[in-house]
Amino acid sequence: MSNILVFSDTHLYLPFDQKKFNFLKKIISESDRVIINGDFFDGYMIKFSKFIDSPWNQLFPLLKNKKTVYIFGNHDKKEFSDKRLSLFSDILMKMFRKFALKIMYGNYNYNSKKYIAKNYQLKQNEFLIIGHNHDSEVDEKNNFACCGAILYGFAQYLTVDSETAKITLHEEWYE
Repeated sequence: MSNILVFSDTHLYLPFDQKKFNFLKKIISESDRVIINGDFFDGYMIKFSKFIDSPWNQLFPLLKNKKTVYIFGNHDKKEFSDKRLSLFSDILMKMFRKFALKIMYGNYNYNSKKYIAKNYQLKQNEFLIIGHNHDSEVDEKNNFACCGAILYGFAQYLTVDSETAKITLHEEWYE
């Protein structure tokens, strides 16, 4: 069985948070593959060079070992970084995060699903997993999921069983 971890919105910056680090290390280590769905670091709070040189870089070998897919977010835009992204990711992508910025008010996931239905034709066997709105959900009926956030001692993230395509939402406090 292959376990894919999908998380977003960790907004890593300084000061270093040992509890968050320990939690991320644990869930990354338990996975076979990782997808970071945006806002891994917070480019408004820390320069990329400082992030690369920070204690957060202890996660990089773990992420690299999992052949991490990195999707840019609005706090870790491509222009905030450079080729050193390859220290912790194998595949870089820029997709679907644009539309998340257009649906920030009201019921986030309701607006997200409405926007998707109007602007995208998802096939029955396709699933759209978004980040950005910090509101986790798995809605199999609408082929939609949001991986939430890992902030302030509370973690929301998804795991995907690649054999069965089952998506599981995890919500837990970390200490």
